Amino acid sequence: MMLRVFRMELEGLQQLNEDDFLTDPNKRFRINITQYLQDIYRFFKLSPYKKEFEDIFTGKLDIYNSHFFRLSCDTEEAESGLADYFFSKDFYEDALILYLRMLKNKPDDAQLYEKTAYCYQENGDYEQALRFYKKADLIDRKAWTVKKIGLCYRRLNNNEKALEYYIQAGNMEPENLHTTMMIGHCYLDLRQYENALKYYFRIEYKDPGNLKILRPIAYCFLALGRFEDSEKYYDLLSAGKLNAHDMINMGHLALARGRKKEAIELYRKSILTGEINKEKFIAVFSEDRNQLISLGVNADDLPILLDYLLFILE
Repeated sequence: MMLRVFRMELEGLQQLNEDDFLTDPNKRFRINITQYLQDIYRFFKLSPYKKEFEDIFTGKLDIYNSHFFRLSCDTEEAESGLADYFFSKDFYEDALILYLRMLKNKPDDAQLYEKTAYCYQENGDYEQALRFYKKADLIDRKAWTVKKIGLCYRRLNNNEKALEYYIQAGNMEPENLHTTMMIGHCYLDLRQYENALKYYFRIEYKDPGNLKILRPIAYCFLALGRFEDSEKYYDLLSAGKLNAHDMINMGHLALARGRKKEAIELYRKSILTGEINKEKFIAVFSEDRNQLISLGVNADDLPILLDYLLFILE
């Protein structure tokens, strides 16, 4: 009786599998490929003879450079499909190799230049990313590409050129809040705080609940010496989660207003967040020294305050 029940269940499962194969004709192929790859993996990792063969899983699996790939998939469509697969899975180094190869045959394809540039960008090579974004921009000018050029210039600390391109993108998409914010950030990088505020206020007006915009507004007011306005925005920002740099800037604000104990406590809390250590805090504090002096803080007080802070942290 039990054997009959098990046999019936097995036949039912087999029937379900057959139905799956009918509705999905590629399923059997996927199963075979999966089993084949699993067998290969077991051979190179678990076989008692594994040391007699080079482990193909330890090296770079650049299948697109293999003789097998050239024999079986030697078409532009296959190469493009593989490149886009790598791109979609964030394997930018592999995708980049294929896109550069494809550009030799398609030198006027703007999208290929964009994808190539994006791969360079994600790999941290902003000089090359900039070069390819500009080529794409010459062929097909789009706001997206213009903003990417601005991004690369900003990453390369060329804030004037970054601002130039973000303004161009802003003219192409005047309602895009992200572009408006980036223009404000560029003015902030250039320490043109009044101009930065003009763009930040546009975002605040259209999206008053956006906590992200409160941070640069508060900082601009601080840099301009408008302490009451800065404190108002830092109070609003406190409704969300403050990061270490928020606390440092709030400490600067308290120090500029003569509230030294409050400043020390905020500096202490910034380190206790775990986002920065004492060495990082000292570096930030040193970078901000001239700004603090310009805001009216006594230069002689700064090393004393720093020594006291480090003492209470021990």
